Amino acid sequence: MKTYEDKYRKNIHKMYSNQKLTKLNNRYLTILKNIPKGNCILDVGCGNGEFTKYFFKKYKKVYGIDISETALKLARQKKIISKQVDLDNCTNLPFESKFFDTLVCTEVLEHLITFQKVFKLFYKVLADDGFLIVTVPNAGWWRFRMNVLLGRPFYFSNDKFIELRGRDNEHLRLINVADMKKAIKPYFIIKEMLPQQGGGLTGFISKFRKSLAFRLIYIMRKEVF
Repeated sequence: MKTYEDKYRKNIHKMYSNQKLTKLNNRYLTILKNIPKGNCILDVGCGNGEFTKYFFKKYKKVYGIDISETALKLARQKKIISKQVDLDNCTNLPFESKFFDTLVCTEVLEHLITFQKVFKLFYKVLADDGFLIVTVPNAGWWRFRMNVLLGRPFYFSNDKFIELRGRDNEHLRLINVADMKKAIKPYFIIKEMLPQQGGGLTGFISKFRKSLAFRLIYIMRKEVF
């Protein structure tokens, strides 16, 4: 289970040293549009901070955590307060209780061995009226369902993934809407679920049935007991 982690640590500089976001994609724009203004925000899996830096538009203090210290060094150059955290082997996040107004976790959960446990960690450091925004590839994507019905290789099987993406399968978990709803109980409630809009048939279908979109953006609020 260390394969992806080791590869990420080894190649992070190649991945990020020259990466610059010259234009935000639909997912990032949707996140920025839906986060409220506040004092402190945490980006879970911030990488080099190239997207995280945009949070300064709405927040006075921007924090980030990532498994790679190499990535975090680049994030700190952008004035992001960054700490190294391995979510799969973490019992507490290195922050005070109820410290953040908002947490953002984009394209991280599918890389974790046990993604369900992180919601308890998020709950502890999020303010009582705080927001959590999560994005994940959707296991209920209409094309995945068609592949299963037609007996075709599933998209995330290693051979098919290499064929379609030209790289190893780095996703350890497949997460659909039901999985997400179960995992967040009793810590969060979903206020809104947004499909990442795209072109072609996928974009058309996701307008009518969000659960069939390729990627979903979950906007959640903390449950106060």
